[in-house]
Amino acid sequence: MRTALGVPLLRESEPVGVLYLARQRVEPFTERQIELVRAFADQAVIAIENTRLLTETREALEQQQAIAEVLQVINSSPGDLVPVFDTMLEKRCSCAVLRSASYTRLTVNASALRHSAAARPSL
Repeated sequence: MRTALGVPLLRESEPVGVLYLARQRVEPFTERQIELVRAFADQAVIAIENTRLLTETREALEQQQAIAEVLQVINSSPGDLVPVFDTMLEKRCSCAVLRSASYTRLTVNASALRHSAAARPSL
């Protein structure tokens, strides 16, 4: 490499990367070439931002769907918390980057202390 050009990828005046070009011969890049690379850099930042926004939108939709499913289980299982907690664990593990999740429930009645637990292993 004998000649190189680096153009920053800027998002709201903050650098998020560099578009880097190099060639074997010693020859400066022309202003037209530099402007073209800047335009490519601007387009790359737009594509990166669009991808980030799309990912956030998909994650929010997954969360909303999981919440709706948990609410449906709550509605169909009044008084029985086990299916509710099982569904919450299942949906939390599938929506988040979790290796595992668990809950513990202690119930006190007249005769004994009852313990129940559930866990979802790595997905």
